[in-house]
Amino acid sequence: MKLKLKSLENVKNILTLFFLINSFIPLIEKGIVNSKLETMKNIYIILIFLSTFIYFYRIKVKWNYNIFIFILNIYIIISSFWSSNFNNSFGKSILLLFISFYAFYLRKRYSSIEIISLFNKAIIITVILSYFFIFLVPEIGIFQDYRYGGTWRGVFNHRNSLGRIMSIGFNSLVLEYLATKEKKIIMFSLLCLLLVIGSKSTTSLIILILGIILIFKEKIKPIKNQVKYFYTYLVISVLLFSTTNIFSYLIKNFTNRDVTLTGRTYLWDYGINLFKENIVKGYGYLGLWYENSIYWIRMVKKVGFVAAHIHNGLLEILLQLGLIGFILYFFAVSFGIRKNNRNIKNYNMIFILFLLTLTFNLSESMTFGYNSIFWLIALIAIV
Repeated sequence: MKLKLKSLENVKNILTLFFLINSFIPLIEKGIVNSKLETMKNIYIILIFLSTFIYFYRIKVKWNYNIFIFILNIYIIISSFWSSNFNNSFGKSILLLFISFYAFYLRKRYSSIEIISLFNKAIIITVILSYFFIFLVPEIGIFQDYRYGGTWRGVFNHRNSLGRIMSIGFNSLVLEYLATKEKKIIMFSLLCLLLVIGSKSTTSLIILILGIILIFKEKIKPIKNQVKYFYTYLVISVLLFSTTNIFSYLIKNFTNRDVTLTGRTYLWDYGINLFKENIVKGYGYLGLWYENSIYWIRMVKKVGFVAAHIHNGLLEILLQLGLIGFILYFFAVSFGIRKNNRNIKNYNMIFILFLLTLTFNLSESMTFGYNSIFWLIALIAIV
């Protein structure tokens, strides 16, 4: 089913998805775009979410919302009260709640194919802008520092951010092509592939290939018992951050990569020790990783460098929300997958993208992003 781009509602949603991709941060950093744009973006997204409520009011939609997501969101808001940075945590936890309702709106308003089509249009905008800056404004589009010099980052703040988005975008475009047979989609999927290669993000390339395998499997024999894939992710994730010595040994003997995965194993050891100090309720949503907090200072002293997060989505949940938050997350995802698989046509199209975001979460922390396209994809799969 094709979307009519001239539809105001569709354009509004494409722009919202584009903002959630966060693909203009380097423009703000370099002063090319006024720094107030970040604030304007948040205001715009809030207005979009308010319009979502108006939509629900007008059509009297039946609210078969995943109750565990609602409880999880409420707990996240409450966790702000024991966060060491209340104002930041509380404000962004409210934005997180808005994103949950926005995901529910998209799920109710559009089919799976239509949602993917909207997302792909936002991806295409990002692709075009990335190539523009890579070739015409290389001081922004190409990394200039000593570590990643020469690698592409497009309109992102890091090469890995470009790689992740384009990896997901490639597979999303392939899914749309298989559903619609529109040949122009092939061109943009190849452009996504080239951006992943140009970013030199090995993880993104591996996950892009994993997506192709999942799509191929879906075409041959549709994926069933989806929740077992989520359980597999949980097991692998726990094994990664709880057996860092074994993991480092395997990397050292079977690959040519840094045995610490660029410091991730140090972070995981530090994170486990932090978790042991506050097992039940955690440190509050976004209560750890901000400059000059006691935990930030301890991290720098312990691991020797600054990190924006713990580089593991599951460990991040345990740190921010404790066992209570993890249990709520577990039930939200498990219940949502089962419910949507029964009730939504072409559910596996969204589920495959959700699996790819989970895979990225093995070495990144993209769960509960208040302005993240990755968390929105997860919510659409489980809401």
